[in-house]
Amino acid sequence: MKTKTILVFSPAQPIQHHAFIERKLMDFFAEEPIRRVHMGCNGVLFDLCTAQESHYIKYNSPSKEKLRICQVCKTSRKATWRGFEQAFLDEHISEEDKSWVNSQMKQITPENISTFSIDGFKLGRFASYNFILRTKVHSMSSLSDASFEEFKADLRHTLFVYKGFTNYLKSNPIDLLFLYNPNYNANHVVKEVCKSKGIPFFYIHAGSSILDMYDGLYIFDGYTYEFQNRKINYFIENVDELNLPYSKYQGVLNNIAHIFKGSSSWVYSQAASSERSFDIERAFKLDRNKPTALFSMSSIDEAFAYDFANGNSEYIASIRKVFADQIVALSETIRFFAKNPQWQLIVRVHPREFPNKREGKLASAVEEYNKILSDLPPNVVVNLPEDKVSIYDLFEAIHLNITSWTVTGLESASFGIPTISTVEGLTLYPGRYVNYFPSDATDYFDEIGRVLCKEMKRDLSLVKKSFQWYLYDHNLAVLRFSVGEFWKYRTDFFSKVSRRLKRILKLPNKSYSRYSSGFRIEDSEKKLFQEYTRTFKPIFEQKAKFYPKEDFDSYFDKYFDGLIGILGPGTSTRLLTAEKQGMTQ
Repeated sequence: MKTKTILVFSPAQPIQHHAFIERKLMDFFAEEPIRRVHMGCNGVLFDLCTAQESHYIKYNSPSKEKLRICQVCKTSRKATWRGFEQAFLDEHISEEDKSWVNSQMKQITPENISTFSIDGFKLGRFASYNFILRTKVHSMSSLSDASFEEFKADLRHTLFVYKGFTNYLKSNPIDLLFLYNPNYNANHVVKEVCKSKGIPFFYIHAGSSILDMYDGLYIFDGYTYEFQNRKINYFIENVDELNLPYSKYQGVLNNIAHIFKGSSSWVYSQAASSERSFDIERAFKLDRNKPTALFSMSSIDEAFAYDFANGNSEYIASIRKVFADQIVALSETIRFFAKNPQWQLIVRVHPREFPNKREGKLASAVEEYNKILSDLPPNVVVNLPEDKVSIYDLFEAIHLNITSWTVTGLESASFGIPTISTVEGLTLYPGRYVNYFPSDATDYFDEIGRVLCKEMKRDLSLVKKSFQWYLYDHNLAVLRFSVGEFWKYRTDFFSKVSRRLKRILKLPNKSYSRYSSGFRIEDSEKKLFQEYTRTFKPIFEQKAKFYPKEDFDSYFDKYFDGLIGILGPGTSTRLLTAEKQGMTQ
C-alpha cells in the first residue's frame, strides 16, 4: 500500500499562532501511514515575505532588519516542526531559475499587471493581494513609480515560489496540500498549481470570534468567499433543524463584551463609552429629535484585493449589488437625504481607511470620499476616526443602520437595530437573514423611508436571529479546541523578554513544547477533522446534529439578560426591554 504524502506549505513561521495550530492539526496524522512534509523558505524570499510584513518590515527596509526576521523564522521553524520532514523552496531553485526570474521581471509593466501570466497562471494578479492590503490602493491601473517598485518585490517573491514549488513537485509527488489563508500571494500560487494538477487541498483560517479566534478554526477548500457563502446558505436553509448549542451563550456574550472594549487589533472602533448614551446634537450639531440613519461604510481594499487577485472570477461577477459600487451608494444616499430634511444621516468612513493600530497607511479611496463629503447638506454629517466616537455609541442614537458588507451590519442587528445591506455575497454573515436586502434602488429608498417614518424601535427578532448565527458560526462552523496557555505565554511580560533575548542571541525558541502541553481537543472534534480530510464534507454539515438538542427560550432569556448588562443603561436597553416585556404580556 502506497504511503500518502501531506505537504504543509507554511513559510511564515514567526506568525506563531498560525504555525502552532498548523502543527497541532498535522499531529493528528502521526499514527497513520502518512508522510508529513513541511515546506518553508530558507532565505530565498528575503526581499519581502509575509513573515516580514507581520513584523512591519517594509520592502525597502534595511537588510539587517530583514535578516533579523529571517533568523527568527528559522529558529521558530526548528522548534515547531521538529520531527517533520523538511523541504525548502530554496533547494529547488537553481541559478538558471534565478536568471529566469530576473528575465521575467523585465517583462512586467504597470500596464500588464492584470494580464501577466506564466504557463496560464495569472502571477501578476496573484502577486497583488498582499500589496493591495499593505498599500490600501483601490486600483492597480494607476500606480505611482514608487508603488510599482514595491509591487515588483511582491512579484519577484511570487515568481520564486512558483519556480520552487513546481520544481519540487516534479520529483516529489504529494497527495494532499494543507495551508493557511489561500489568498496570500505565496499560498495562492501553491494552491493554483495543485489545483491544475488535480491535487486536493484545504486551508484553515481563524474563526470569527475575536476573543478566541484561534480556539475555533474554519477548515475549507475552494475560495474564501465561496466557502463563507456555502456556510451561510447552509445555515439559512437549515437553521430550524440545526442542534445549536444554546447553553454556550456565555461565549457569545464574552466576545461582544470584548469587542466593546475596542482593545483588540481586529476591532477598528473606539471602545464603547461607560455612560452608554450619545448626544448627536453635541457631537455633530444634529437635531436629537429627528430620526437618524447611519451609513457605515466598508473598507474597499480587502474586497478589491480578493477581486483583483482572483481575476474577476465568476463568483465576484455574481455578487448581488443594489448600486454599482459603494461610492455610488454613498452619493445617491446623500442626495436622497438632501431631499428629505426631516431626516438625518451620519456617514461613518471605515476606520481601516485611515492609519490605525494595525495599518499605518491612508487608503487611496479617501480622496474619492472627500470629493463627495466636502459639500454636504445640513442634515448630513461625517464621522471620521479623529472624532474618537465609538460605533457602539452611535448605535444608541440611530433608527437605522445602512451598510454594504462590513460586519457592523451583523453587530447592529444583534442589538435589534433595523439594518439595510446593499451587497449580498461579500458579507461574512447571513445578510439576508438579519438585514434587509433591497431588490433595487427604489426599494432601498422606500425601506429607508419606512423605517424613519416610524418611532425609533429595536427588533427583538433580529437579536434572536443574530444569537443563532453567533452560536452556529462560533461552534458548528469551526473545529473547536483550546490552545490553553498559548495567549498567556504570548503576552506574559517575562515570556516576551525571554523571546527577545533568544532572538538577539540567535537561540532556538523552545516555546512550542511549553504551550503545546496545554493544547486540548475532544476526540469527537479530532474525528471531524480526520473525516474532513478524507471526504471534504464541510465541518458545519458534519456538526448539524453534533450537539444535543437544547431549549431555545430558556437560554435566550439568559443571553438577553447578559446582553442588556453589556449594553448598559441606554436607548437600546430601554427599547429592547420594553419590546420583550410587551411580547411576554
